[in-house]
Amino acid sequence: SEVGGGVARGGDAGIVYGLTVWDDGTGPALFVGGFFESAGGVAADHVAKWDGQEWSALGAGTDHAVQCLATYDDGRGEALYCGGPFRRAGGVALTSYIARWDGRAWEALGDGLYGGVLGVTSMLAFDDGHGPSLFVGGSFTFAGAMELRYFGRWDGQDWVSPGRDQITYRSPGYPAHIDEMVAWDDGRGVALFLTGEFEDRQGNECIV
Repeated sequence: SEVGGGVARGGDAGIVYGLTVWDDGTGPALFVGGFFESAGGVAADHVAKWDGQEWSALGAGTDHAVQCLATYDDGRGEALYCGGPFRRAGGVALTSYIARWDGRAWEALGDGLYGGVLGVTSMLAFDDGHGPSLFVGGSFTFAGAMELRYFGRWDGQDWVSPGRDQITYRSPGYPAHIDEMVAWDDGRGVALFLTGEFEDRQGNECIV
């Protein structure tokens, strides 16, 4: 069945890239991100909320597509995180590729992420032993002035490289990027599995 009229861009159908369920304080709702200008006839730039009966915007939204959504608690309560190739969210500068929505306002994550063309394409809250963090994948190469190639960890205050030897590098002839990530226990403990277009130091392509 259709959902409240769906999303649109101009006179054409919009595109939805990501979905997640989150309670912003008014009850659980479905949040959608993509490439659209309205949802169910309501003006909403690239991200919107469906409460089961009607659509609503998240402030002024973002200035470009939202490719992925995730929820994460940085110590101030769970919030919604949006990733994509956008540069501003709700008019807030320095939200390059990623921004936090607490139900009322947009906020940047440090100095944002830079480099590449796809921005942030995947996110997942996960505890790798350093405490709960938001892991982020995409085609970026920097977090502020720090080199952070395609895969990074936001600990709630700062960007951190997940390891001394980052596993993702530029593949010859292709822009490297991470498309998806999931946490799973393969019998050796819960770990983060990644997929996309990238290589490790030995030249193994598309490793996970």
